[in-house]
Amino acid sequence: MIAAPYLELALLSIILLLGIALVFAVDYMKSIIVVSIISVLAAATYLIMAAPDVALTEAAVGACASSCVLLVGLRYLKGEKPIPHKWWQLSFCVGVCLALLIAICYYSIGLHQYGDPAAIIKGGASHYYISNIEKDIGIRSLVTAILASYRGMDTFCETLVIFTAGMCVVFIFGYSSLKPNKEKGGDEKES
Repeated sequence: MIAAPYLELALLSIILLLGIALVFAVDYMKSIIVVSIISVLAAATYLIMAAPDVALTEAAVGACASSCVLLVGLRYLKGEKPIPHKWWQLSFCVGVCLALLIAICYYSIGLHQYGDPAAIIKGGASHYYISNIEKDIGIRSLVTAILASYRGMDTFCETLVIFTAGMCVVFIFGYSSLKPNKEKGGDEKES
């Protein structure tokens, strides 16, 4: 697929431009929309790079769940005025973004091309997993064996991080709904 690198470059350029636009945004709703668009474009980029599992995760968590959390959070900012940015804050943010872009470009020069037989993914642990899965684990599902056994602690810690993040969202946004509402008669006994 010859057009894939050009499509990736176009999508990444659009993401970069949207990131710069996000730095200059002063309206909260527009900022949330831009963040959601960046997540959708990132998911499309992952899909083009032959990583559909990462693309689905980015679409679900980045575009959907994060947007919902930000929109619920926006509800709590009733009457808040957007804070105008100072020139040095914007310059600092753009400088950090450019420094990260230069670092990513510099370190990506040494990466293997797609489909390169000398790439590290073509050897090493993947050959061991494929050759020894039934002997070590006793099941045929390669994905299940890797996630549940070979990388079990990693999967457990990732699940713990997601659970902790979810509980933080519940405590932040659900705290007011847990308290009894005196205006609506929350302290009165139901008959």
